[in-house]
Amino acid sequence: FLLHSCTLEGETARASVIKDAGDDPDVTNGAEIIAVVSRNAAGEGEDSVEIKAGFGVGTVTKPGLSIPVGEPAINPVPRQMIREAVAEAISEMTDSSVEPVRLVVTISVRKGEELAERTLNRRLGIIGGLSILGTTGNCPTGLGQGLDRHH
Repeated sequence: FLLHSCTLEGETARASVIKDAGDDPDVTNGAEIIAVVSRNAAGEGEDSVEIKAGFGVGTVTKPGLSIPVGEPAINPVPRQMIREAVAEAISEMTDSSVEPVRLVVTISVRKGEELAERTLNRRLGIIGGLSILGTTGNCPTGLGQGLDRHH
């Protein structure tokens, strides 16, 4: 995806893209996906990346999904992709001899709550917005493919 917007204000960076669902569009096609990265004063020790749900991203409310209850509805694959991208950026921008870098990444989807009304999310126990399924850009086969279409 190409950047739709990118700003830096103090120690907070914000970037967004417009989702292009390609040949298998779902309700998120054309949605603005936003990431805001800021320093996290809490915590000690090694570099860390905390991932939070912003506006338009749901929260898991029922057990049985790959994400614990109470957590942002951002699946393990996109969580790992976010952590890897942030870790790469940290390593390129910092000297490892300085203090650890602790960041918060907040993912939002403009109109995500409205879009979620047209999905199965509520029945699956995801409320307050969309789930971030993100894999490799390809839809999985079987049930995953059906859920992705109704994302």
